[in-house]
Amino acid sequence: MDTLTGLSDIVRVVGTLADVANVRIEGTDTSTKIFVKVDRFVVVNGQMHEPIDGINFTCGINDLQLFSKIVGAPGFDQNTVTTTVFHETQDEVPYVEFVAEGGDEYKFALLNERLAYEWMSVPTFLNRTSFPVSTCLEQSKIGLLKYWYKALEDYDPKEVWVGTDSTGRLMFTFVVGLECSNCRRISMANGIVGKLTRRYAYDIKTLLDVLKLSVISQSLTMHISDMGVMRIDVDSGLGMYKFYMCGYSNFHSV
Repeated sequence: MDTLTGLSDIVRVVGTLADVANVRIEGTDTSTKIFVKVDRFVVVNGQMHEPIDGINFTCGINDLQLFSKIVGAPGFDQNTVTTTVFHETQDEVPYVEFVAEGGDEYKFALLNERLAYEWMSVPTFLNRTSFPVSTCLEQSKIGLLKYWYKALEDYDPKEVWVGTDSTGRLMFTFVVGLECSNCRRISMANGIVGKLTRRYAYDIKTLLDVLKLSVISQSLTMHISDMGVMRIDVDSGLGMYKFYMCGYSNFHSV
């Protein structure tokens, strides 16, 4: 995969999360994997469908906002820009260099392997979670969730409660008002085979940021564990990205 194309895809997909600062890229001659730790509740694990040219070592992007402005500059594409990634040397950190047709040059320093791992440790739940509930999300249901978040903005909803009911529906519930006296339940999917024994609350803004990717994803599938871990799989066409969110549960009756 062309270097600029691959890096631009990572920026486009991972950059949907507002608070992302660092991205680890684990590259070999045969694969390119990425890892992002937003905080202890949200992480992203992904793999490109083809290895990204020139990145056959582990490095990190440590300022995604600045990097996104570089690769998103007007006229920046693989036909007009030469992209070269330089491995760490004794005298210099790894970096990526962009040279445009007109002679403009952009040099962006990368994290070396040690810092890329130190700054982004892998949480224990990432590889120890099974998901009894899985469903492909429909655009109409995502649109309905966005509508009610906007409609209830005067109540400043921070979370949405997620659970299954006895009829096999995946229910998303907004709880608002004085002493959480009002709720709006949305059936996001029917015919769910598995079930959740408890309901969990998830940050609604982060969830909607991920669901925005439905407009570019070839598929978008939601998985939920009975311990409150939600995983949303996003296929951008160039890579498969798995967004993990940890929910919490308390004694709300929703």
